[in-house]
Amino acid sequence: KQEYEKKRFLHMPLVLACVTIIFCTLYRRNSIIGSRKTDSSALYANLTSAINYMNEHLKDDMSVEELAKIAGMSKYYFCHNFKLYTGFSPIRYLNSLRCQMARSELRKGATVCAAAAEVGIENISYFTRLYKSVIGNVPSADMKK
Repeated sequence: KQEYEKKRFLHMPLVLACVTIIFCTLYRRNSIIGSRKTDSSALYANLTSAINYMNEHLKDDMSVEELAKIAGMSKYYFCHNFKLYTGFSPIRYLNSLRCQMARSELRKGATVCAAAAEVGIENISYFTRLYKSVIGNVPSADMKK
């Protein structure tokens, strides 16, 4: 029972965040679609291409300018629309992806250094702070024992 409660405690913030993202995305997407039906599908496709790039290149350094170029938008227009669709800024979204991937690696038995390197973060101190801010606990707490 204690193990169940511990897992429940750790997973609830993540589940709540995912549900919130889904609702916000649906609400914002419907708001945009209602006002500009012709532009929304192309806009969504462009944002999806940037998100796919993030997923495929987690290890690589990338800038908002580079992501905006992939989406075929200006930096400011990209950031505005990315946040409308996802509820996060592009960098916050990227950091969240990296931390989720690192968490997966840690649970498979990787060391903190190896998990950080796997997602392209070389500074362990920065990785630990980032991981704690995104996941809610330090990386060593998610390591496979």
